[in-house]
Parts: sequence; C-alpha cells; structure tokens
Amino acid sequence: MVAGMTPLLLLALACTASDTPVDTAPSADADTDTDTDSDTDADTDADTDADTDADTDADTDADTDADSVFERDVFPVYEAYCNDCHHQWGPGDPDRLYDTLVTNPPEPDMVVPGDREASYFYDKIAHDRPTDGKSRMPPELFPLNDDELAAVAGWIDNGAAKDSEFDRFFSDIWMRRDCKNCHEDWGGVEKTAVHTFLTTQDGVGGRIVVAGDSEGSLLFAKLKGVSALGVQMPIVYEYLDAATIEAVGAWIDSGAPR
Repeated sequence: MVAGMTPLLLLALACTASDTPVDTAPSADADTDTDTDSDTDADTDADTDADTDADTDADTDADTDADSVFERDVFPVYEAYCNDCHHQWGPGDPDRLYDTLVTNPPEPDMVVPGDREASYFYDKIAHDRPTDGKSRMPPELFPLNDDELAAVAGWIDNGAAKDSEFDRFFSDIWMRRDCKNCHEDWGGVEKTAVHTFLTTQDGVGGRIVVAGDSEGSLLFAKLKGVSALGVQMPIVYEYLDAATIEAVGAWIDSGAPR
C-alpha cells in the first residue's frame, strides 16, 4: 500500500511546484537605471547640438575693433575692394564716401549706426548669403580678412562716426606712437579718459591742452619741439610731420572737441 502510493505523491508534488508563479516583472531598480540612462543620453545630445549650433552662428560674424575709425580703417577697405565697381562712391575722397555710406546712401539702411547686422554694406561684405539673396561682395576676389571685417564692424557698432581730429590724434599719435606707454596715468588706452585729462590737467610748465589756444598748450609745444621743458615728443618714434602737428593745433584751436 505504501509502495503503491509513492508515484502518486511525487506527481502531486511536481504539480504543486509547477503552479508557483514566477515573478518576471522588471524590478524598480531596473526602471530607474533605464530612465536615468535615457535621460542622460538625451540631455547630452541636446546640449551638444545646441553648443555646436551656437558656435557655428557666432563664427559667422567678425569681432569688433573698438578703436577703428572711418578714414584710417574703413576708407582703405573701399579703396582696395570696392572702388573698381563703385567708383561713383568717391575714390580718393573720404568725405564723399562717408556721404554715400551714411548721409545720402543709394540703398536703404546702407549703414545703420550702432547696428552692423542691420547695415546693408556690412551684410554684403561679411556673409556668404546676404539678405538680398545675391552674392557676397567683392565679386571675383577673396573676401575681406578678419581684421578688415572687424574694423568695419567696430566703426558701425560704435556709431559710424565721421572722424574728428581727436579720433585721429588718439589712434595715430597717442596709440601708435606709444604716448600711452609713458603717459599711462593720463588715461591709458581709454579715449574719453585721455581727452578729459588732456583738457583739464596741468603738466610741468602749464595746461596740457588749452581749448581754443594751441600756442598756449603744452602738448602742441612738445610736439613742435619748441618747449623749453625737455625734448621734443614723441621720444621713441620719428617726430610728427608738420601737417600732422598743424592738424593737432587746429583741433585745439577749434575748442579741442571730443
């Protein structure tokens, strides 16, 4: 009797074991890991794409040359690249070119002071696909280099001003002849600070610039070499030519405007 029941008992036990449910659902830890990995990948991809796009856009425009001025920096660009096709704009004549670009332009928004991207002139020379749908300028030539584009951009962004005598003095004498190196405490490389110091402070031997009186101004005397106080300036470079010195005198005599 006992021996005969053994197979039946084993069969019952086997059925009971096979009826036990198997937990095949993913664990909470698996869900967390999957979501985290997915989110991280998505965020990384999105950030990479955004950064790449931003860098590409930024590279399409030149940096700004904050010290650029019209006659020294922009007019030569016209002479080198634009004059052949646009000779009616004023070859050899900065005043006429300024009038064409800013005062009485042939195109709307030719130059919008303070906004290079709204300026037709800059758009045409800086971008491979100008907003007018036509080709970049100049045609059949290499585009402007980075320094030239930065000069035009700086001139426009800073107000597209026509040069004043002080602008030329600051750029060509103060900065390029290294006056700033010996007289850094006169304003250094900040144009407004230099103008303020020159026109309000005394040097050894008198007021540096007496507005309206070049002959009474120490600066003019030192550039001419007629001051009894020390050597003629600038001391490092060749002395200024007579025309440049007289231009400084004319600026002073006109009231030394900024």
